[in-house]
Amino acid sequence: MRLGTAPQRIGRAPIWFGGRMISGRRSPVLRLSALLGLLVLAACAGLPANFEMYPQALNEGQPLPGGKAVVLVGNGGPAGINYLQFVHSGLPAINVNGIDVPPMGIAAVPVPVGLTGFSLEDYTISGRGGGYLPNGMALGYIAVHTPKIDITTPGLYYIATVFPGSEQDFTTAPNPAMLRQFKAAHPQLAKLKPVNFSW
Repeated sequence: MRLGTAPQRIGRAPIWFGGRMISGRRSPVLRLSALLGLLVLAACAGLPANFEMYPQALNEGQPLPGGKAVVLVGNGGPAGINYLQFVHSGLPAINVNGIDVPPMGIAAVPVPVGLTGFSLEDYTISGRGGGYLPNGMALGYIAVHTPKIDITTPGLYYIATVFPGSEQDFTTAPNPAMLRQFKAAHPQLAKLKPVNFSW
């Protein structure tokens, strides 16, 4: 270094792309963002081809979309249920909006075959709903966390009967009276083979 010159900074010079610095002081943040993005893409890459993040619950008499299984969630009362969220071993979660499952009713939700670690995560009560505060705190969602199962073949899978109002208040055993009512109301779905329960 010649006398009278400023010391030179040793290290990589910043690299700019599209008006943004992608290396230099900000690179750890960008690298973390890129890594998180890659992890999300990797988790989504393993999803079945017919995966839906927001499936519609099946109505009475509606035929089953081809190549899918149907998961059943019963409502043991006393309140109605208007939202269900299921989780599995990948991302994203499965969210069922716009439903109204009355006490003693059963929600039927089509899901793709091939999901593993499938579980009912939470739900909301009719008339209350759920949401998030600006600080990220969730309101209105009632946790369930049913045992995990794998959706391996087309058919009917009974996930749980929940009792709205109390967290983790559920049973995995179907209510026989609810099943009889469901079978009469859904003759097309009743033709599917029950996988983890019997009529």
